[in-house]
Amino acid sequence: MGGLILWFGAELIIRVVFGEEFLHAKDVVRILIISSCLMLTMYPLYSLPAAVGKAGPALKAVIGAIIVQVIMIYLLVPKQGALGAAWANVAYVVTWALLLLPSIVHVLSNTGSTSMIPKAEPEELFPMKAETDIS
Repeated sequence: MGGLILWFGAELIIRVVFGEEFLHAKDVVRILIISSCLMLTMYPLYSLPAAVGKAGPALKAVIGAIIVQVIMIYLLVPKQGALGAAWANVAYVVTWALLLLPSIVHVLSNTGSTSMIPKAEPEELFPMKAETDIS
């Protein structure tokens, strides 16, 4: 919902905050709104593989997405300037989500299984002794 408000209000926001001379940036703002909405959708799931002891897929997804972003910047920025950089950002987020998605699906499909959850004793998770005397 907020993305739609920002999408349609981009011109007004730019005019009020930055002034008329920056109105040409409204398309860049709109493209970045696409990227932000995708990121907000995926970000809560980003740490899910790491939470079950599988941090590697998230790291690989970020590395793959950075490679795609750098290539897109190289190809798009010389021709499209800021618009090209904004589209490269969208490409980063989409690549990141697509590369991370199989790992997220795997974790979610195995939520009934404890085989993916690292074994730990309560003392390992909470090393400090709790005071039980409240008097």
